[in-house]
Amino acid sequence: MDMPEGRVMRDKLIGYLSGLSPAAQQMLLRTLESAGDPARLDDQTRLILEAAREVVRSKAPAREERAAVPRRADPADLRRLFFEPFEPFIIEEETASRQTGRITASSIDGIWEFLTRDVAPDLFPPWLQGPEPKLLLPEAEQKREIQALREAALAEIREACEKMSATAKGHMRLTGLLGGERALLDLGDLHRIHDLRTQIALLLKELPAQVVIGEASETSAMNVIHRFLQRAPAEAAFAGAILLRRASSGVSLARIAVALGGGDTAAEIRKSNAAVFLDLYFTEVERVVIRFDRARKRHDDIADMERELGLFHELVRGLSIAIDFDGDREWRKRLGDLRRRMSEMVQPEIDGIVATIRRALRIEGGASRAARENDAQDAIRAMTVLAQARKCRDSLAINEAIGRVMQSAEQAVEVLGNRCIDQIRKTGGDAQAEAIAAADVMLKLAEIAFGAEYASVMRKARDRAIGRSGPFSVAG
Repeated sequence: MDMPEGRVMRDKLIGYLSGLSPAAQQMLLRTLESAGDPARLDDQTRLILEAAREVVRSKAPAREERAAVPRRADPADLRRLFFEPFEPFIIEEETASRQTGRITASSIDGIWEFLTRDVAPDLFPPWLQGPEPKLLLPEAEQKREIQALREAALAEIREACEKMSATAKGHMRLTGLLGGERALLDLGDLHRIHDLRTQIALLLKELPAQVVIGEASETSAMNVIHRFLQRAPAEAAFAGAILLRRASSGVSLARIAVALGGGDTAAEIRKSNAAVFLDLYFTEVERVVIRFDRARKRHDDIADMERELGLFHELVRGLSIAIDFDGDREWRKRLGDLRRRMSEMVQPEIDGIVATIRRALRIEGGASRAARENDAQDAIRAMTVLAQARKCRDSLAINEAIGRVMQSAEQAVEVLGNRCIDQIRKTGGDAQAEAIAAADVMLKLAEIAFGAEYASVMRKARDRAIGRSGPFSVAG
């Protein structure tokens, strides 16, 4: 990378990193510094490391100023520090089937409450109360103390769970206190991760800071994972979860499963320690489906819907290319179920799109401004989902329907859009203002459906109809 280009990229990185929270900045810096000797990093990773160091150092004076102001011990900070080593394994989505190596955030809620309220309530007040709470200790000392707290608290909760689980009645009470059987199993994962902390720390140190498909970092990651599995073959799920955190695409997990499994068929992979990688992979796909579902229930979250649908396609396509599932009933069924589930959410979004476009491009009076804005938003949402579904059609179970609906939607945008432009020419006053507003919506739909070039042609036609062009054209 030449010097001017390097400086420009560095400035851009510093600008981006400065917008992150201090905790995120510190976490990124720790991750990069644990990746190994900076001299052995590739140019891009080293540039990110240098930018992260500069941003974190630049915040130091501000932190020193804040240190002069009396700080308050925040219980949320204590909880965050306590669970920090488990963070790579915690997920927000609650999948249909529990996956080893994936701990749900809701389980953490129940475990923390049980620990602080019932199991070891006396361990935590010194961290939050008194003239010198431990939470406000200097960073190095605080780190040592939090490790000791974690060790003691996990030992106490392990002992409490063993005692309660000795009887059926006690086990039932325990699951109730934690929030269910899943939370109890997730607690077991916490213990296992804690027991493996030395090996996990080594894995984090040896793995590349970012694993990229087809690059040397992916081969390096495969070798690191292979060594880990030789040392701890039963703990593949935890290695896979960490790999996913470092991978630019989850597809690397499937590719490494093929390499370590000795072949690209599901049957070969099932015989290997890497089999759990595919279970983790399917969990990742399901998490995407869950996030898409959440986004579609938030009416204005179009960008999240588009992103999650694209990620779904990336994961499904990558898996289908990497692995032959012929003859494997379980994984093949799971893949089919996920494709069907996503398709069942996409189809209602696009089925009525022509009617939605008609409402958005209507120019008859009578509709309130709020109603017109809602109709426009509905049409943009439907067209965005449809356009993304067309790109992802091979990963969905509604391939033919997508093609048919897209053709009808494109015709509607073209015909009704030209009608809007025609009405701009023929009308004036309020009627023309409505036609211009409808044409503005049409331009957004046209760009989504046909691309920027077609939208530019239609924008010029609208401007000519208004009687303005060039630098005085109305923004689309």
